[in-house]
Amino acid sequence: MRIRLAILTGVALVIGVIVAYALAGVSVRPVHSLLRGVRAVGAGNLNQRVEIYRKDEIGVLTQAFNDMTVNLRE
Repeated sequence: MRIRLAILTGVALVIGVIVAYALAGVSVRPVHSLLRGVRAVGAGNLNQRVEIYRKDEIGVLTQAFNDMTVNLRE
């Protein structure tokens, strides 16, 4: 009984780590994309545009970044 419980606990732990890693990747990827855009604009590339994949706060921030680059070009 204890061995079965230890095995199930280990399996649950491994699954939890995998799910957490996948969710972290989904959350961090758009931030890295926006960071590349910010660095490009900082280097003088005002034609930089970042694709918007999300409709949450990160998407709103990305849209504001794209609007900012348009205003800087004008």
